[in-house]
Amino acid sequence: MRKPLAIVLTLIFINMVCGQPADTPQAVVERALKAHGGADKLAKTRAIVQTAKGQITSFGAAVPATSEVALQLPEQGRWAFELDAGEQKVLVLLAVNGDKGWRSGGGALKEMAKPELEEQRERAYTLWLTTLLPLKEAGTELALLPETKIGDELAVGLKVNRKGRPEVRLYFDKKTNLLVKVERKGKDAGQETTLECYLSDNKDYDGVKVAARQIEMVGGKKIADWTLTSCKFPARLDEGIFAKP
Repeated sequence: MRKPLAIVLTLIFINMVCGQPADTPQAVVERALKAHGGADKLAKTRAIVQTAKGQITSFGAAVPATSEVALQLPEQGRWAFELDAGEQKVLVLLAVNGDKGWRSGGGALKEMAKPELEEQRERAYTLWLTTLLPLKEAGTELALLPETKIGDELAVGLKVNRKGRPEVRLYFDKKTNLLVKVERKGKDAGQETTLECYLSDNKDYDGVKVAARQIEMVGGKKIADWTLTSCKFPARLDEGIFAKP
């Protein structure tokens, strides 16, 4: 006996849907690597120097600022911020060098207290993960997260874990496969909170796609909004820039 056409079409549709292979974390990573320039280009992102302009929100007020970030990932990072506070400019420096860290601001130079040092080290570690190649290394555990909307677009999420490190969540635009959000737990003023960075306006820097717009959030509130003015990938940075003056 011949089956009605509607039943046949339904069976074909079910077979097509059920026959599709499930997405995997590894497939998400491979698509992201390709979208960002490929493994060969991304291999040079262990050392990065970026400059940016934008604003930092402090006590509810947005203050114009510029920044210069030097990274030798995952263990070294130096962040320099110049805030335009009306009639004067305020320079703030932060640096981590392995298990040591220091900060400078307002004419004072001091070693980082342990909680701040740990937080800045996790910041450098998270930035290392965003260079994507660490996601393929042994010891990195990946798990898919449910699709979510970021802005108006769907994004695919990955939960990233490594022994002794905090969990980091990376979200990639479903259409472009570009990294659009980074999320982790961290501390702000001694309190645990959610730290997020939204990434957009990707530009090509020496063959690598880098988000030229970066918005940082703490506990759901915007604390910084940056637009890159330059991005370079030196072969290696001078170790002296991370050392305490």
